[in-house]
Amino acid sequence: MAAKHPEYVYTCDICGEEGFSEVEMRSHTMVAHIEGAISCPFCDLGDISAEEMVFHVNSMHLDFLSPTEDNVQFTISSSDSMDDVSLSSNGLPDTNFYSASESSPQRANLSLNLNPNKYKKVLLSPRGSDHSLCPLCDYSNKCPTKLQEHVNRQHFDLTSPSIPEFSNNDSGSNSPFLCPLCDRNFDSSRDVELHVNVDHNDILSPIKSTQATPGDENCNDCCPVCGSSNFMCSLELASHIEEHFSPKSPNGLLCSPSAPYGLTPLSTDASLFKNGRSNSQVEKGKSTKKAGSADHLFALEIERKEREEQRVREQREFRMLQAQYGMDNQGNFREQSITNMQKAVYAGEMSVADYYNRQVELCIADRDGVDDGHSCTKGLIPKIRAFSMASSNVEHLWLCTAVDHYGATYGDKGCGCGYRNIQMMLSSLINSTKYSTRLFNGRFAMPSISKLQELIEGAWRQGFDPPGCEQLGGRLINTRKWIGATEVVTFLASFRIRGRLIDCHEPTGPNGTHPELFSWVKGYFMKEEEFKPPVYLQHHGHSRTIIGIEELQDGSLQLLVLDPSHSKSQMEQFNSTSSVSNAIRLIKRPISALKARQYQLVYVDGVLETEEEYQSMKILHSQRIPPSS
Repeated sequence: MAAKHPEYVYTCDICGEEGFSEVEMRSHTMVAHIEGAISCPFCDLGDISAEEMVFHVNSMHLDFLSPTEDNVQFTISSSDSMDDVSLSSNGLPDTNFYSASESSPQRANLSLNLNPNKYKKVLLSPRGSDHSLCPLCDYSNKCPTKLQEHVNRQHFDLTSPSIPEFSNNDSGSNSPFLCPLCDRNFDSSRDVELHVNVDHNDILSPIKSTQATPGDENCNDCCPVCGSSNFMCSLELASHIEEHFSPKSPNGLLCSPSAPYGLTPLSTDASLFKNGRSNSQVEKGKSTKKAGSADHLFALEIERKEREEQRVREQREFRMLQAQYGMDNQGNFREQSITNMQKAVYAGEMSVADYYNRQVELCIADRDGVDDGHSCTKGLIPKIRAFSMASSNVEHLWLCTAVDHYGATYGDKGCGCGYRNIQMMLSSLINSTKYSTRLFNGRFAMPSISKLQELIEGAWRQGFDPPGCEQLGGRLINTRKWIGATEVVTFLASFRIRGRLIDCHEPTGPNGTHPELFSWVKGYFMKEEEFKPPVYLQHHGHSRTIIGIEELQDGSLQLLVLDPSHSKSQMEQFNSTSSVSNAIRLIKRPISALKARQYQLVYVDGVLETEEEYQSMKILHSQRIPPSS
């Protein structure tokens, strides 16, 4: 049987009351200090007694009604359970008090008969109550400035002198006329009134105050046409003003060129009865107008929120697109290599020793500009030819002369396919003397990705492909920016090698297929030439290298494609007779597998012999398939 927990006795840390159980303590805290907490209607002061709050209100929020240095006293009379309390202008209790007329005969008009019942309702209200109620009457306004102006104008006329002006026979009196807002005194009530209106007009003149009262022509919260006020927001006011200028205004205003400002005055009660409309119908029309205005404001608010959500969504998608294409200037080949190798170590895919060895190799490759060859697979063309020709359903086979596969590594996964396809193209061109002498000056060394970025930037500086340079910001080094078909043509042209650009700008077959692309590739590889390089294939988000094409017995075509996203271990399956069938499936692409909306092809077509040809390649041109109409 579980032991019974002892019952604890709790003491309230706020008021000191003690002897509560846990449930009673929770109830006491909620009722006495949360729901029943006293808060000042003019500021954030709370957690004090009702008497202390009365002292605070009269000393902090009503002292502008009394002179600052004159100890004018006034009495709060009470008929309820509250005791009679006399307060001085500093808010402290005074036991030896006198009435306002006795203590300061010149300030008889300053005595205020405050209703303590109203104070009890306000002061004992829970937190969060409306602080827009006048402490002296039932007037309410959410604007503190307007509420203060109401107290000044309705409960204490500051423009009048303290006592009536004396007659001539009393002019010798020794009692001066004091300003109720400062310490200056004057000989006559006229002088006081002139001083107050001139020196204190910022307090007394609502028109010149920081916020105009409703009904003023300068007020931002009232209608300049009909004077209506108490609008919830500026949108509601703007909607109300627009209704005045509609062809048939709900307020009874008609647009008329002959009337002032194009408006006629509001209809009178007689005209309403003449038209057979009762007062109830008028009220119903007003309520209908308010409901329509509320619906209009609600629709505007929904539209504003939808526009804001769309703007935020577009910004987020744009940032994601920038990050996807490496345009966010975050990271580079070396940083991504280290990060992904660390993940491989944590996952057990790489040993710690291999991690540090690869770091050293990266530093060497970065320094020399030569690829480390870790992702390269050589000797693929003879193996692919042998397996394809042994297939019973293959009627014809056309392949490029030679090519090596370069796959993505830790440093370029997701962003380096364009550079790896350039390396595949270069691995083929090195086998032709015509191209190798221009590319490597007779000494072959496969450039690293960082070196390729540097070479493309150099081509831009020479004036090649200005639009492409502008699109990528003229900078590739130490970035993860993607490159495409135009950068391949630019790279080749900078070495005086002509690259042709083919633009398959739309599908040419059913279901979004591109049969004309396959036909062009077949025609390219069927040409009888001594040396045939592969073809660069670009589509949205990725690029690959076409190394050949198969024609099956039923007449259909299949592309043979090397993909940089395939790893070296996948390509090495060609070395084993047991796994070569799996490897061949990686590179075959039937016509149904290429359904992107657009494709671009780049192939090598000789060298640029003359300076004119070299300069003409700085502006790129393409051949469109199908031809433009």
